[in-house]
Amino acid sequence: IFLVTNPDVPSIRNAQRLVDRVRQLGAGSERIKILLNRDSDQNIIASKQIETALGYGIHHTFSSDYRAVSTALNSGVPLALANNSELAAQFATFSRQILGQHDQVAAEPEKRRAFLGLL
Repeated sequence: IFLVTNPDVPSIRNAQRLVDRVRQLGAGSERIKILLNRDSDQNIIASKQIETALGYGIHHTFSSDYRAVSTALNSGVPLALANNSELAAQFATFSRQILGQHDQVAAEPEKRRAFLGLL
């Protein structure tokens, strides 16, 4: 269960309520993962405070990039295809984690041998 929250008091309070409700419904705490959206250096509430308030560590963080998101929305092109922003890279990393591919690097292509090198 991915619970997305922003680093502001109303969002964190709503996240606390959702965490409590999910626990009441019997979901194991190991199934709950916290995603922090719109993270920046300007946040008044620190990540550690959010983790303390929710009782869970932050599983993944997405930075606040209004310009990249706005451009993607207005052009109708998905963020991952629109540009090479840090936010697009964060979405790609998160997607690979979900798929179990954990930052795999592309394998180096095999070097071709020259014809005479085969002899």
